[in-house]
Amino acid sequence: MDSGAIAVFFNPTNNLFDDTFSNEDSMNHAIQVTLCALPLVLGGAAFGQSTTTSVVPAVPQAQGAGQPSADQIRAQIQQTNEQLAKIRANIAQVQEATPRVASMSAGISPPGPGGVPVVLTTTGEALPGHKAVPHTPSGDDVRRLQQELNRALSQRRAESVADGGMITATSASALRAEVVFPYVENSIYEVFAAPDRMTAIQLQPGEVISTDNGKPKAADTVQWVADTVSAGEGSDRRTIVMVKPIMTGIETNMLIPTNRHVYSILLRAESRAYMPLVAFSYAAEEARINVGVAQQAAARDATHEAVNVAPENMNFGYHMKGPKEVWTPLRVFDDGSKTYLQMPPEMKSWESPALFVMEEKNAPELVNYRVKGDYYIVDRLFHLAQLRIGTKKFVTIYRDVRTGS
Repeated sequence: MDSGAIAVFFNPTNNLFDDTFSNEDSMNHAIQVTLCALPLVLGGAAFGQSTTTSVVPAVPQAQGAGQPSADQIRAQIQQTNEQLAKIRANIAQVQEATPRVASMSAGISPPGPGGVPVVLTTTGEALPGHKAVPHTPSGDDVRRLQQELNRALSQRRAESVADGGMITATSASALRAEVVFPYVENSIYEVFAAPDRMTAIQLQPGEVISTDNGKPKAADTVQWVADTVSAGEGSDRRTIVMVKPIMTGIETNMLIPTNRHVYSILLRAESRAYMPLVAFSYAAEEARINVGVAQQAAARDATHEAVNVAPENMNFGYHMKGPKEVWTPLRVFDDGSKTYLQMPPEMKSWESPALFVMEEKNAPELVNYRVKGDYYIVDRLFHLAQLRIGTKKFVTIYRDVRTGS
């Protein structure tokens, strides 16, 4: 028997009995209706069992008579037809809600907890008033859920990164009406603006916007107005970016790329929070510049030692012998305790010679000296010395004993 079919042990017409029934004994037979696969309609027992329902109520016996009268029989037939009409309406309602009921073996599971049967349609959905059977997820289900999880984790990670790189007014300093943000590379700066008010974002002196049209780039150019102006002259010339929203409760982001920095601005339009002037401090860059200046000064001090020798103590009684080389000293002199060899500036582009002092028996001895700018400075006096490159190129320096001590 098909699911949803109704087995009736008589012809189920609209009027089950004719008014002309004469055999009243036939009315004593109970009209039996067996309903299969429709527990939700009749509220029967567990599915899989036939539910026998007496459609015609028992006919009460007429007082003082063994059989009911014809009027009583007609009344019972009328009640029977009304009950069958209700059953047909319920069946139609179920068929409309679930176009096709699954087969007995595929659509109905054994009773679940509490003895409640589970009835499924071909779409896998439970019939009204019944519990759905959980299905084992397929490979596609697992992949889809994994993709959704990865997407949610990626969104959460992006939000965390953006929030972690945000620099707000709580980290800024104030100079009268100016909010000064510390510039940190790869950060986002939260700037508040208001309708009918102009917020001026001042860049570093000498800094220019590097876009094709010299303007900042904003995501929303409809509800936000942005323009640039310049102030100052020469190295003090500053670019100022002016922004203004057309209403409150909106936000956008703006990128200001320059020849020195990249500013990422998050603009929020509020009715009361309003920043008229915004600027940036560059403590890290200034520290690097100061360190560089100090290192350059130290390098200059290391390579340039002032020759502060009193003229009356300067002794130029030295002579040189040998070929004219690029590194031949321009002059040699001493101050009574140190000897100075002034080298030509062109020597910086050539290999520098080593200085040897000739002691007893003219044996060359490498001597300690300092190179400061264009000078070789030897912390001693000597009578004979040589500047050498290799073993074949050398210049000999003599001290005139007649002028020296």
